[in-house]
Amino acid sequence: MVADALPTLINREGDVQKEELTDTGFEHISGKRDRAININRVQSAKQIGDKLPPPYPNGWFAVVESRDLKVGKMVSVDALGLNLCVYRGEDNVARCVEAYCPHLGANLAIGGTVSGSCITCPFHQWKFNADGQCVGIPNVETVPAGISIKKYHTMELDGAVWVWHDAEGRDPLWKVPEAPEMKYMTFRGRNEFMVNVHIQIGPSHVRLHFECLLGSLMVAQSVTPLSPLLQRVVTRVFTPNYNAVFGAFMVLAEAMQFKRDVTIWNNKRYVSVPPYVRSDKTIRAYRAWFMQFYSENSVSLKQAMQKPLDW
Repeated sequence: MVADALPTLINREGDVQKEELTDTGFEHISGKRDRAININRVQSAKQIGDKLPPPYPNGWFAVVESRDLKVGKMVSVDALGLNLCVYRGEDNVARCVEAYCPHLGANLAIGGTVSGSCITCPFHQWKFNADGQCVGIPNVETVPAGISIKKYHTMELDGAVWVWHDAEGRDPLWKVPEAPEMKYMTFRGRNEFMVNVHIQIGPSHVRLHFECLLGSLMVAQSVTPLSPLLQRVVTRVFTPNYNAVFGAFMVLAEAMQFKRDVTIWNNKRYVSVPPYVRSDKTIRAYRAWFMQFYSENSVSLKQAMQKPLDW
C-alpha cells in the first residue's frame, strides 16, 4: 500500500519538494506578525566569516531544467552575477547569450522571439544568430560589422541545461560525458531548495551511482549560485523502469536528509583557517581541491556584493 502511494506524491512536473529554505533553522525566532522581519534582521547581523573564496567558481552550472525550455521559447536567468537569456532554437538546441541587446539594452528573454537558431530583440527586432552575431536589422540592408552579444557555451544532460562560466573568458576546460545509465534509466523526480550559504557546500555538478538489492539508481545534483550567498540546489533521481518505486522513495528520503542539513548551513559562518585534527584530512583535501576552480580574475565576494550602478 505504501509503495503504491509513493509515486502519487510526485507532482506532474516531477517535483517532490520545491521550497525556499532560507529561513530554515530560525525556529527560535519568536513572533508572528513581525517574524519575517526578525529573521531578516538576524540573517543580516550574522557574521559570515572572513577571507571567503570567490562566490562564482569557474565551471559548468545548471541554469534551466530541460523540461522548462520548450522549442522556440526562451527563459530569463539571473545567476552567477549575470543576466542571461537561455533559448531553444527550432533545431531543438539549447543556447545561452547575455540578456541585453547592444542596441538600446532591451532584455532578449523578455518578449524576444526565436526563429531557426536565432533570437530577435523585442524592442527594435535586431536579430542575432547562434554565435551571437547580429545578422539582421529592420530597414538596414547591410548590418554593420562588429555588432554582437556575448555567447555562452552550453550543454544539456542530466535533465538540465548547463552554462560554462569562466572568469578568464576561456572556452570550456573540460566536458562532462553523458552518464551511461541514462540509456536505460528514466527520470523519477526532483527536489529544489534555496539555501543561504557559500557554494563550497559542494561542487556545481555531482553524480551518485547506487547498486543495491533493490536495483540501480543514479542521483544527479546541481548547485547554482543565484547571488553570492544564495544557492539553488536541485537533486534529480533516475532509475530503470523496474524499480520506479525505489526511485520515488529516494527522492523523498533525499529531501528529508537535505532539509536537516540546511538548519546548520543557514546559521554557520566560514572559518578560513580552522584548527584541523587528524580526522579532518578529507575536509582539508576538499578545500585544496576546490581552489582549482578559481582564477586570477574571479570576482571577490566584496566585489560581488557591491554591484555598483552603471551611469
